[in-house]
Amino acid sequence: MAMPMSDLPLPPELAAEAPPIPDGDLDQLLEQAVVEAHDGGVSPAQAVELLADSEGAPRWRITDLGGAEWAMRHVAAADQALAQLQAQRQAWAERIDQWFAQAAGKEQARRAFFVGHLERYAIEQREATGGKAKSLAVPSGVVRTTEHKPKAAVEDDAKVVAWVSCWYPEQVASVCPPVPPKVYVQPLREHTTVVEVIDHARLVLANSAEVVPWVRNGWVPAPGEGEAVPPTTASGDRCPEQGDGWPTPEDATDLVAMVQVLASHPEVHDADGRQVPGTKVEPGSVSAKVTAEQP
Repeated sequence: MAMPMSDLPLPPELAAEAPPIPDGDLDQLLEQAVVEAHDGGVSPAQAVELLADSEGAPRWRITDLGGAEWAMRHVAAADQALAQLQAQRQAWAERIDQWFAQAAGKEQARRAFFVGHLERYAIEQREATGGKAKSLAVPSGVVRTTEHKPKAAVEDDAKVVAWVSCWYPEQVASVCPPVPPKVYVQPLREHTTVVEVIDHARLVLANSAEVVPWVRNGWVPAPGEGEAVPPTTASGDRCPEQGDGWPTPEDATDLVAMVQVLASHPEVHDADGRQVPGTKVEPGSVSAKVTAEQP
């Protein structure tokens, strides 16, 4: 679309009777700058500065208002041309994007369909082998799986900030920003651990082979979780581990030979084994990446 005459920049040649730099010399300088930029891996602006400082280059400088007006008209003309080129590039880019979206849609769908099946199969094979089969290799490529451990996450910033301030005041600056309540998750993870807390278990004693049901204090099974708890079930805050004395280390008459976990849940604990309030656990997962060999 043609521009109104009032919007067109004044031609530089109208700024003075004789251009400070002849048109032929100026064109040669600019064309040489384009070549130097391409060959030297620099921008045209950097290239023209290098040429202007090189030996034998024209030593023109602005010395009066006429020269300044001549230079400004060149800037206006360059801006005008660049705007037109950018508009044309955008129009062509939009057409290329539309063409690509239409042409690539079928292949993107085909890849996504088979990648999904390959990833699921590789994860199934990993699970079936207890984590030993970390990669699925076939002649045309490989699917690599990666295990992501459960991680601490923030559920209530104010509670975590209060906990850090109480138990680890020296870590407040690294875990919490200057204006609470807000928590930096990564430093929090560096000072905490995700542990699996046993809620319900069967303890098999070593000498008598007696099976003792055990529940965590305050635990109430959710619908369908675990089994009915017999009235003679032992309880405590921490489930005994294999090798612990039974019923207590002080008056133990037997050792725990095996712990069969019936119900458990993950928690975020600090270095001293305390549960961190205001936190939750992001569950672990296994991801897969498909890499096909190129022909």
